[in-house]
Amino acid sequence: MVTRPESSRPDFSDLNNCRLNTCRLDCRDGLAAVPVSQPIADIALFKRAMTNTRLIVLCVSACSVCVIGCNSATPDASLRKAASVPAPVTVRTALVGQSSVTPKVTLIGTVTAIRRSTVGSPVDGRVTQININEGDHVGMHVDGGQQRGDIIAQLDTETVSIEIAAAQAELTRLQHELAELNAGSRPEEIAQAKAHAEAAKDSSEYAESRFLRTQNLDKANVISVEQLDAAKSAAFAARQELIAANAAHAMAAAGPRQEVVAQSIAKVEHQKQEIVRLQTQLRHHTIRTPFAGDVVKKLTEVGQWLTRGAPLAEIIDVDPIDVVVHVPESLVTQIRTGDKVRLEFDALPDGANFFEGTIHGIVASADQQARTFPVRIRLNNPSDKGDFLLRDGMHARATVSGSPHSAILVPKDALILGGPKPVVMVAQPQNEQLPVAVRIEVEAGASSEDMIEITGDLQSGQRVIVDGNERVRPGQLLNVVADEADPS
Repeated sequence: MVTRPESSRPDFSDLNNCRLNTCRLDCRDGLAAVPVSQPIADIALFKRAMTNTRLIVLCVSACSVCVIGCNSATPDASLRKAASVPAPVTVRTALVGQSSVTPKVTLIGTVTAIRRSTVGSPVDGRVTQININEGDHVGMHVDGGQQRGDIIAQLDTETVSIEIAAAQAELTRLQHELAELNAGSRPEEIAQAKAHAEAAKDSSEYAESRFLRTQNLDKANVISVEQLDAAKSAAFAARQELIAANAAHAMAAAGPRQEVVAQSIAKVEHQKQEIVRLQTQLRHHTIRTPFAGDVVKKLTEVGQWLTRGAPLAEIIDVDPIDVVVHVPESLVTQIRTGDKVRLEFDALPDGANFFEGTIHGIVASADQQARTFPVRIRLNNPSDKGDFLLRDGMHARATVSGSPHSAILVPKDALILGGPKPVVMVAQPQNEQLPVAVRIEVEAGASSEDMIEITGDLQSGQRVIVDGNERVRPGQLLNVVADEADPS
């Protein structure tokens, strides 16, 4: 093997001056091993020469890069700082405005029947007839000049009918007694009383005369004391009988006392009321609907024994009908009874599902957890071929409007949602510099078309970011692009 002379080898002495020691590469051994002046004698020698040549090329390239890097100047600190500052973000803004706003809130409501009654039995009895089924319509009709409901059930009336018959017989007896008292004494009774009085008078005179004779005999000591006492007692008894006979005659002639007549009249009236009570109880055995409506529950059947107050059926009235919504406390003070409300019903076909209702009642007590107040909105129930379209329990949406007031408005696109509170990014101007992004937490209020009311540390005249606000960070410089509707 022939080695290359020292004079023909490349000079790598400059590598010793490189400040990066790791760049030092000693390639001279490889160069020395390559025979360049002698012809290649065989294939093995040729492969070895090619391998060493590639190694030389790689070493020279690496050393050149290291030398260039080592001799380059150090970057300036200010340039590094400038490179770390993010570039301005291109955004579009809109002007914050202040205007009069009428808050409109769409609330979820429930269609509710204006009347709901669980019809109960007013008396005890056995059901002998039931005339309704669930889904049936019951109505009202005029009977004897009065509105009466359809019969929905009939109870057994045998017992109460017997009681009414007995009460009527007793009333007849009492009425005859009263008629007898009102007629007074018969002439025969007066004559009889007078005759008794005359006989008592004669007896009294005879007894008095006998007592006088007995007294004279006693003075003559002809009779005993016992005989005198007997005559005296007989005279006294005769006088009393005369008094009683005269009184009886006077009573017969005067007739019954007014108090006795009044008592008899009271007994007659009491019995009449007893009959009325029994007749009312008889009517209660026929159970009618309290109002026109629809049967939603059937709770009894023929043969069942019902106690007083036991339920028979549940009936609701759906015309007119109410929609009950729960209004937040911030809006309930702005609505009044009689206000118009727009209603939407998803169950009805498109184009025929919007109606207008009227606020019928505002409940004064709130839900203690939700802080909302129930509000009843009433409307006439639309019908189709005799069937009402709105049914109890349907879903509804009500758009409730409040009182107009001045408010800060921003486009809806300015709101950033998803966090604890809604946020807007404000383009805050700087002196002779690009505006900077400022993050402000707000609270959203009523919306009107593409604008929304907000409250927070925001003033009219500021500019909020409406396009690009979700990728902007607080403190970042902004490149504001003029809005077509509001050129800057």
